[in-house]
Amino acid sequence: MRRDLFAAGFWCALVVVALILVARREEPRREVLPPMQPPIITTTYRIPAPEPPPALERPAYAANTRTNKFHTLSCRYASCTNCTARFATRDEALEAGFRPGGCCNP
Repeated sequence: MRRDLFAAGFWCALVVVALILVARREEPRREVLPPMQPPIITTTYRIPAPEPPPALERPAYAANTRTNKFHTLSCRYASCTNCTARFATRDEALEAGFRPGGCCNP
């Protein structure tokens, strides 16, 4: 009977020691890797700047082909139906035979 008690006590002590060792055991450390990042591309390309288109001269004057007078585009008479001729400069309008209008004095 003593042997049975001794054996039971031995096995209980063994189980307690095993549980203590398991509780103290550290989990293996896992190596944490940084997230994958795309590779850095260091190639640079030089794109030539496009050449500006030739400057298109916007008309600054409108000329009335019936009265042969020209006006600035902001003049109230520049929007009439007979103002069909357009000129970029005052000199062009004068060379074409048009006179300056008296209202806007271009």
